[in-house]
Amino acid sequence: MRALWVSSLLISVAAGLPRVQVLPTVERPFVFMHLAKAGGQSLRKYVREGARRIGIPADQMYIPCSTGLDCWTFHINRTAGNFSVIAGHFGVTELEEAGITEYDCLFNIRDPVDRAMSCLSFFYNELFQDAGRWSEDTFRRKATEEGVGTAVCHNDAARMLVSGMDDSVFMKASESHEVSKVLVTKALASLKRCVVVDLFDGPAHGEEWHSKAHTVIKAYFPWLDNGQIIPRENISNATLQGRPQKPQRLPHRLMKELEKLNRVDRVIYSHAQRLMEQQHPALTK
Repeated sequence: MRALWVSSLLISVAAGLPRVQVLPTVERPFVFMHLAKAGGQSLRKYVREGARRIGIPADQMYIPCSTGLDCWTFHINRTAGNFSVIAGHFGVTELEEAGITEYDCLFNIRDPVDRAMSCLSFFYNELFQDAGRWSEDTFRRKATEEGVGTAVCHNDAARMLVSGMDDSVFMKASESHEVSKVLVTKALASLKRCVVVDLFDGPAHGEEWHSKAHTVIKAYFPWLDNGQIIPRENISNATLQGRPQKPQRLPHRLMKELEKLNRVDRVIYSHAQRLMEQQHPALTK
């Protein structure tokens, strides 16, 4: 088995793909960069169980909602110790702030407009009640009002992959072509080092797509494989702290505004899909 892992590692390095992580360590931890509202909660639990199965002690795991950490933990507290397994809404900024520069990462993706819809309806369900009567300018203003929710609703993939920038830059990136270009360039450079999966249980993906993501995870992180497929997560029925996630619809003209607001993440998403297709056959045939 170890010979197979070594072979996979050599293949990934030679192909310019993310390296295979045989085992996570405090020197080079496993990091699941959990993009919010993209179906990663089940994967976070899967990571926790995988770490427990191979004997990773609890004090080396940093997983909000799972290891005694509050679900609304968005920073890595290194004063609590050194970690070999990290899974949460942490991006490159949070990793750099914690002094973590060497790591192997997993990044989940979702169509950015679908994700923005899910995010806005989760945090601001009332946003949709009168939206049909709003002008495009009014909707755009209300959908980008600064707050805990909107900070992660627009271009959040870019926010997680680009360090050292204020949240407002990502929310309003579509207003400047030059800013968008810089964000995309930096985000794609960070994304290249990660294994990319799409775990969203949506009508366009379904069982085959989910199985493909699971196969990729097993290939790059063999220590996570327990012989069972990752539990599928139906986002439309997900709840967090008692708040239901209800599917919402908007008029087409406002959907176009959401597309504009998430222009940076649209480019990242398209690139991530291509990366995922490259990563899948390279190690899993």
